[in-house]
Amino acid sequence: MQFFSKRIAALLAVCALLCSFCCLSVAADDPTATAVSGLQGDANDDGFVNVADITTIASYILGKKPQRFVFDNADIDEDGLISISDITATARIILK
Repeated sequence: MQFFSKRIAALLAVCALLCSFCCLSVAADDPTATAVSGLQGDANDDGFVNVADITTIASYILGKKPQRFVFDNADIDEDGLISISDITATARIILK
């Protein structure tokens, strides 16, 4: 478990660095994807909350169009924006 904790911490550091170079939060531009799982933190809606969801959220923040992205699942703090705080909250869910 410690190995995964270090990998998640490293991924968060990279995401924070990348986000500091661009917009730190993004509002929903086309929230058309409907959650199947409804699982908070499951941004890619595969039924699990894992590092893939952190990558999906970071891709969305960076302006890339993830193949599957569910805004409601990714917006953990429910502020209507996707930001680094949602990435951090997803990591906390994973580490529980």
